[in-house]
Amino acid sequence: MTPARIVAAIDGSPVAQRALNFAVEEAEVRGLPLSVVVARPTLSARWSGDARLAPPLDTEKAEDMRSLAEEMLAKVEQERGKANTAPTSIELLNGPPAEIIEEFLRPSDLLVIGSRGIGGVRRLLLGSVSSALVQTAPCPVVVVRPEPAPGGDRRSGH
Repeated sequence: MTPARIVAAIDGSPVAQRALNFAVEEAEVRGLPLSVVVARPTLSARWSGDARLAPPLDTEKAEDMRSLAEEMLAKVEQERGKANTAPTSIELLNGPPAEIIEEFLRPSDLLVIGSRGIGGVRRLLLGSVSSALVQTAPCPVVVVRPEPAPGGDRRSGH
């Protein structure tokens, strides 16, 4: 199945920046639109596991999320030394990140996500959001790992 768009889920972490770099390049190479998704977890939705309990985004939070995506896209262009040529949209989602990102995806998408985000509890190899999406997404998922530290073990990303 050929993707109709590339979806990059970001959270502001360094590995999310690497994932966004990959997604921009992939969208350009494939000639596909890019949707940059920023998901805002909410405590009520997280505790219950029900995205419908997420309060609506207030204007200030929505602006912060949009600014985060815009800053990360600008950094991609700066690092690459050229403008992004893929048609790009920024999508702001509210609720449990894995659940609402999954709901946003179509079977004909390609999801790009970092292996670990900025969440409080980190798993050994994959963060909880990336781990859940690898298992449940209706489309192929590319998981981008952190950049290896100089002299570090390339297999573990540390």
